[in-house]
Amino acid sequence: ITYNNIGVAYGELGEYEKELNYCQKALKIQEKVLPCTHPNLAITYNNIGLTYGKLGEYEKELEYLQKSLEIRGEILPCTHPDMATTYNNIGYAYGELGEYKKELEYLQRALEIREKILPCTHPDMATTYNNIGLTYGEIGEHEKKLEYLQKVLKIREANLPPTHPDMATTYNNIGFTYGELGEYE
Repeated sequence: ITYNNIGVAYGELGEYEKELNYCQKALKIQEKVLPCTHPNLAITYNNIGLTYGKLGEYEKELEYLQKSLEIRGEILPCTHPDMATTYNNIGYAYGELGEYKKELEYLQRALEIREKILPCTHPDMATTYNNIGLTYGEIGEHEKKLEYLQKVLKIREANLPPTHPDMATTYNNIGFTYGELGEYE
């Protein structure tokens, strides 16, 4: 766990190669001493996958995130928050690869879980709606994009002060979407 934590700390400093190196050291040890479905393995696979994503190696990111999902799928209930996070991460990786239909599929899985376990105004709901909305935009479905971004706005208005940077981002995304729909006023 210490190697993993050191790796994550390097990641927070933007030193992704070092992050990867330490997470891989952790994985080497964990694979020798832990059962193949141990939760720490899932965490390490997830961390390595996300680090590969930061390095722009999206195929490897996806490979490790899928390994994390396999373990979590065996040991966690299907509505566990970590399952939603993993689905979200995998969806994002597919998006980076330009596979937006698959991205949407995984983001929808994350949403299904979060809708069951979180209040409708939880910030994670806003994040999920935002991700789904932006993905709809990538496939040219701007009406659906707007629908989801409006949900984001409603949640953020309930949780954030009007001057919060996320509010500005949300308004910007909505405004841009209206432009994509040809509504300029």
